[in-house]
Amino acid sequence: MSLTTDCTNLPDHVIQACNNYRKGGVSAIAIIDAGTSIPDPTSDTDWTTAITAGHVKVIKNIKATFPKASVVEGENVVACGAEKMLDGFNGSITWKDFNVNATNDDFYAQLNLKTAYIAIFYCNENEIRIFDQLCNFAVPWATAPEGTKDKQVYDATAMWFAPVGWFPSLYTAPAGIFS
Repeated sequence: MSLTTDCTNLPDHVIQACNNYRKGGVSAIAIIDAGTSIPDPTSDTDWTTAITAGHVKVIKNIKATFPKASVVEGENVVACGAEKMLDGFNGSITWKDFNVNATNDDFYAQLNLKTAYIAIFYCNENEIRIFDQLCNFAVPWATAPEGTKDKQVYDATAMWFAPVGWFPSLYTAPAGIFS
């Protein structure tokens, strides 16, 4: 992969102090209407205002995975260089929601028709990560296992394309919104 020119000065890289490495564990996701802004993502008041206005829906008590994005390559525009260059990334987040009921059937059926932004809540870190690239959603109806000891579950996916240079933003979670 190559770029036609060097487009940036790299900031410093910081080592986590005292082996304080961040853990996974995503237990909530917010669906944020396109065009909606949360002025201060750390403010519970700003989130509550958006939720009350119906512009944000929070899905709690889930298990989510934020896997590695896949590289999107294109033809390099320069003859003397690598054959391919980085064009961006296809990203996704998947989650399992065991809160199966008729109301949530309707919620997910409508989510499949929506494009929106998302935020995820890292329950072990008390942090949120906001994805301000428009997402498409794919949520089939809940699965029903054959045994009575297993749970019905929605398997949901949010997908987006991110241009080169974009990263989702990390913030301290606002009190009481995601937990």
